[in-house]
Amino acid sequence: SSTRSPRRASPATTAAPAGLPAIDEARFLRQLDLLAQRGALAEGGLTRHLYTSAWTAAHELVAGWMREAGFLVRRDPVGNLFGRVEGSRGGRIVLVGSHLDTVRAGGALDGALGVVAAIEALRSLVAGCGRPQRIVEVVALCDAEGGRFGLPHFGARAIAGRLGADEVAKTRDADGVTLAD
Repeated sequence: SSTRSPRRASPATTAAPAGLPAIDEARFLRQLDLLAQRGALAEGGLTRHLYTSAWTAAHELVAGWMREAGFLVRRDPVGNLFGRVEGSRGGRIVLVGSHLDTVRAGGALDGALGVVAAIEALRSLVAGCGRPQRIVEVVALCDAEGGRFGLPHFGARAIAGRLGADEVAKTRDADGVTLAD
């Protein structure tokens, strides 16, 4: 028996169940492919460690997609990236997303899938249903993997106020660079 590779649907927009907005599948897959080029390694996989040129390029690319979708884009002091859609009723924020950093020679979808899917889902919801009642933010968290500085969940800990100033000053990567640098 032969093994066949799965076929991807060719329509630009995937049909959604009645009442739900459609996702632009072609855009979604194209964005995943473009993001996978940031930090790609010749031997396979990719590496996007915190604050490196590959990580910065990935964040700039994603920030552009957020702006293109009409989101209000901001970064916090540690570099977490947010794309916001104001809700008609305000209130607490619904936060969705993941991270863009990777371990060495990591997979193209680890973390990135959660960020790109969140952007596409929110964009499609706004286009199909209008402004949400609640504030919704897509986040690309910093250093969830801890690949460079050995501090997993660095960005999430910063958001939660659980990152000590002494940690930032003392933590070094393999080359002796501190987070504070």
